Amino acid sequence: WFKQEAVLPNNTQKWYSIVTKRHSVTKVDIQTHRQIFDSWRQSGDATTQTAQWKRLRSLVRKGELLVVGHDSYLWAKETDRRPYRPELSEIVVQVRSAMTEKYGRMNYTLFELKWLNDFVNHLLGRNVLFVMVERDYAPFVFEYLNERRGGGVLLDPSADDFFRYANDGMVIVVKKPSQGPRNRLMPHIAPPEQWLADILADPRISASIEGAELPRIISAFGSRYVVNKPALFRYARRRGVDERIRDILEGGAA
Repeated sequence: WFKQEAVLPNNTQKWYSIVTKRHSVTKVDIQTHRQIFDSWRQSGDATTQTAQWKRLRSLVRKGELLVVGHDSYLWAKETDRRPYRPELSEIVVQVRSAMTEKYGRMNYTLFELKWLNDFVNHLLGRNVLFVMVERDYAPFVFEYLNERRGGGVLLDPSADDFFRYANDGMVIVVKKPSQGPRNRLMPHIAPPEQWLADILADPRISASIEGAELPRIISAFGSRYVVNKPALFRYARRRGVDERIRDILEGGAA
């Protein structure tokens, strides 16, 4: 591969020291889409820019090319960290299938507590699926899923009601914060840039985990998997937990 000095947008320059340190790479390993396209053209690829974008997105979906910031890409072979692909439970598969049937174009995400068991010392005693949907659609999605599943679904419960009624295998429909990160690898599955902030910001999730485990989850995740930190910090700022996450990830723990 031909590599040239990376020239990224000004708003991503400050992330260089974070990204290169966490991924054990150099600045030159991080490329913009233009640099990648230029490399392809220099190797004899004469396809159109539209075709190159399609190829780039395909590589991202396959996990061969990692998104580490705004227009900032890193080849997976250049780092020990890997894309995060959680193992989906049968509940997630069923709910995603049901949502696809009726709400295929809706912007929603799915997150289940059991994913956190890979990063904690004390395993969570119950698995709950959070279906995060746009505010105005939450009541309709609740009624639809509750009917499809024959019960076992709650609509945006308070923290007290969550702990009173949310049993293992329950589905919780909650109102999704606007402008959340998207999962390029697994559509409608909550990306880590979202749930790493949500486990701190949502009391229904954070109170399900022992206090000392929360920073351990974030730190352990950052040491094993690729995280788009600019996207994470933007979302965390909207959720009011950006300083806490920044302290954990930049404090040398991740």
